[in-house]
Formats: sequence, structure tokens, C-alpha cells
Amino acid sequence: MNEDNPGRVVDKALFREAYKVHPYGRPVIGFVDTIRKTTREDLLAYFRANYVPGNMVLVIAGRWTRKRPDR
Repeated sequence: MNEDNPGRVVDKALFREAYKVHPYGRPVIGFVDTIRKTTREDLLAYFRANYVPGNMVLVIAGRWTRKRPDR
């Protein structure tokens, strides 16, 4: 879909040229050939290796209080 949007095509080209040695120059979702070669097994192996409790962080934002025992 992005290839049908001239603005996105120009944005990708600009970032590719401006950030040749920086990760910003690479597409966020990956290169087309890499995505096409990725199998379900590849995705599951990545998920099982990286989405583990030791790699997770709990973040609580906003007004948060805990119940206090009566004093």
C-alpha cells in the first residue's frame, strides 16, 4: 500500500539517502525481500526467544494509588 502513496515513497527515499549509516534509513517494518522470506516458524522462534518475562517491564502512568489500611 505504501508504494501507491507518492508521499510515502518520497519519505522512504529521503530517509534512505539522509541516513545511509543509521537505522533511520531502514524501513520500520523491514525490507520486502526479508518479509517475504520470513516463515511462521521464524516468527514463532523470535517470539519465544524475546517475549519472555525477563524482557518485560510494567509501566503505570497517571494517577495511581493503592488502598491503605485504616489508621
